[in-house]
Amino acid sequence: MQPHEPIHISDRDRALRAWMNTHELIRDYQEYARETKDEHLARLFSCMAEVECRHGAELHDVLKDMAIQKAEQKSAEMPNKKCAFLRIFCFSF
Repeated sequence: MQPHEPIHISDRDRALRAWMNTHELIRDYQEYARETKDEHLARLFSCMAEVECRHGAELHDVLKDMAIQKAEQKSAEMPNKKCAFLRIFCFSF
């Protein structure tokens, strides 16, 4: 990489970072709910942790879909490379 080239951050990078951030938020909100003496605030933090769980689950599904798409794309490209190799190899004799 050249020193003046910008760093490319992919959609997968962003989704993975957001997924990891949800885990941290869940732990924080759960800890806040346990530590606070105020019942209303404790319920609020518990609800916030549950919402972050749903966000994390959605991001996890997105990441799984991205991985499946990438695997399918690679498997679809493989036969073409193999066929091209075989055409070159077989007809070169």
